[in-house]
Amino acid sequence: MQADQLKRDASVSAEPLVKVGVTMAVYPPSKSCLKSGDTVIIRSAEVSDAATLIALMNHGFSTSAFLVHEPDEFTRTARQQRALIRHATERPELLCLVAEHNRKLIGCLDTQGDPRRRARHCVKLGLVIHETWRSQGVGRRLLETLIEWAAASTIVGRLELQVHANNRAGLALYQALGFEIEGRRKHAIRLNDDTYIDDIMMAKLFPSSRRSSD
Repeated sequence: MQADQLKRDASVSAEPLVKVGVTMAVYPPSKSCLKSGDTVIIRSAEVSDAATLIALMNHGFSTSAFLVHEPDEFTRTARQQRALIRHATERPELLCLVAEHNRKLIGCLDTQGDPRRRARHCVKLGLVIHETWRSQGVGRRLLETLIEWAAASTIVGRLELQVHANNRAGLALYQALGFEIEGRRKHAIRLNDDTYIDDIMMAKLFPSSRRSSD
């Protein structure tokens, strides 16, 4: 499906496209209303979003206390981001989502897979929301879309994430969406003032009966 066609279909409720034999994972644009009343569009990232995504992630690392990267440690280029978007689009077990408001990207959710066949069903996720849009439901909408996509997948059987132990809002959101705590990495995060924070490992499982034997 071409990008211009996807934009024309933005007002139509989307159905995730992940089926046996399909070699691409694309989530068509879908409108979602936030608790503020604002409408956002959740869709798959496109190659043309690369530079804006880099700027969004740099902003996130500069303004959030709950991301491991410090701003100067994130060195990904727009060219590298375009390659990552292409890779996610071509792999049925991966998905790169963005949240858009008035044609501006305000959040993104990226996934990482494992190329090994025995672990291909495991997908790690990362979430970045623009500072002015936090605590307004953008992250929830992105996560709900990912969960809907994963539930329809014949490959994905496990979504994984890590969250700082002091990120109470994040922990509450993940648990509300069905993620369970599986472990704790004690003192895994060290802040600049030598304060240590535990890292919580969480996962959400999906039935193995609908997975492909591929």
